[in-house]
Amino acid sequence: MTKRKPPPSQEWMLDELELLERHYRVLTAQELQERYLPNRSLKAIYKMAGRLKLKKLLTSDPSPGLYRSWPKEELEILRQHYLSLSAPEIKRRYLPHRTVIAIRRMAKQAGLSKWKPHVWTKGELRMLRELFPKGGAAAVHAALPQRALGTIRAKARSLDLLYQDRRNPTRWSADEVQRLKQLDHLSLEQLQKHFPKRTRSSLNKMRFRLRHKQLNAT
Repeated sequence: MTKRKPPPSQEWMLDELELLERHYRVLTAQELQERYLPNRSLKAIYKMAGRLKLKKLLTSDPSPGLYRSWPKEELEILRQHYLSLSAPEIKRRYLPHRTVIAIRRMAKQAGLSKWKPHVWTKGELRMLRELFPKGGAAAVHAALPQRALGTIRAKARSLDLLYQDRRNPTRWSADEVQRLKQLDHLSLEQLQKHFPKRTRSSLNKMRFRLRHKQLNAT
């Protein structure tokens, strides 16, 4: 049975972006696809990782210091499991000859750290609501450089925030989105009468996005 591949235009969801940010640094793209993103192609994963400027923590070339005393096989075990298992558990399952202290020390030198959920703070959410409608993701990123552009856009969508870009009048306004929600029961032909400046494709895409968001919220 072949895996279902989404169309290239399908937008990334917030949970997908957070999974990518969480695991890309320590998993290969193929491992990431198999475990967490089965509906994303390898090309899409690489492309989004590049847009988010995500980097790998470990390379295949050993670094000076402790790396020299650790075989590549053990480094690979550490790379794959340190973020999801405790040091004592890694010792018990995979590296019984290593001490817990040695495992933690090697993980620290390798740049591995326990992942913490990227929970948005009240201050970050306040800045997102204040800056996104006026300056878009770029303005929010300038104020919150720790947040990737893709994550900012996804979070803004989840909060129904819209960027009113005067240079791009085709963007949907908050008033248009609200009216579309109220008229969602109409056919596309009927909707075009209420939105004469919107194409059939634009209406269909926005309605699908709103329905998908509502489905995920239930």
